[in-house]
Amino acid sequence: MVDFGTPRKDRRQYESQETLFSFAWATFAPATDKVPDTDTEIDISLASSISIQIDTTVAANDSDDNDINVESSPDGTNWDTVPYAERNIGDAEIKTFLVEPGPKTIRLRADNNHASDSANITARVLLRSFNAL
Repeated sequence: MVDFGTPRKDRRQYESQETLFSFAWATFAPATDKVPDTDTEIDISLASSISIQIDTTVAANDSDDNDINVESSPDGTNWDTVPYAERNIGDAEIKTFLVEPGPKTIRLRADNNHASDSANITARVLLRSFNAL
């Protein structure tokens, strides 16, 4: 008889959870590390995947050069001064990108890199995790 060790849990024995966070940056002039209207720190310690969608299709956005910066912290206190992940987006665009799970928490910041046009950005963060039943 062959011993296969401890049985692995079947995928059906896990509960999938999805949480969607929404962020907005109301019209703002060029700035560095602009905090969204609601500054939220997201606990990603149990995340299996993280996708972030950024959107500049709102009519109030005039900037064609915007960055979304993902800052991370291993302890929820000491935050990156250089982005953990970063994406650039132009005017009237929607872009989704994946962020590798790993740190304990993340938060979002925005940069409007245009010299004179205002930016208006929204972002959605989809956090997926699996919990054993």
